[in-house]
Amino acid sequence: MPLWEIFHSMGAFTGPLDTAWLAGNITDLYTGIPNNLPDFYVNVLFFPMQAGSYFVGNKPADRLPGMAERNIQHIAIQYLDDQGKINGMLKRIDTRYTAGLTWILGLM
Repeated sequence: MPLWEIFHSMGAFTGPLDTAWLAGNITDLYTGIPNNLPDFYVNVLFFPMQAGSYFVGNKPADRLPGMAERNIQHIAIQYLDDQGKINGMLKRIDTRYTAGLTWILGLM
């Protein structure tokens, strides 16, 4: 059961890169091969951060309009003990979802 938490600066998801599109494509990562999970197992939460409430180092993220942080928890899939699986998942994620944004990743 993957849980994605996406904290982002205001306005990071506008135009063609909107939250519904991103949530649908994240779901596709898990419902297809090799995972074959039902789509209701995949949870994607978006947290828009107000100006002055999200900092990267000592810089407010509102000065970085395309900033997004994704925390990914894999509750039923164990990747932490297999570096090859971790690298494969990160490659699939990064090739699909990094366009136009500066991402910070946390994988649990």
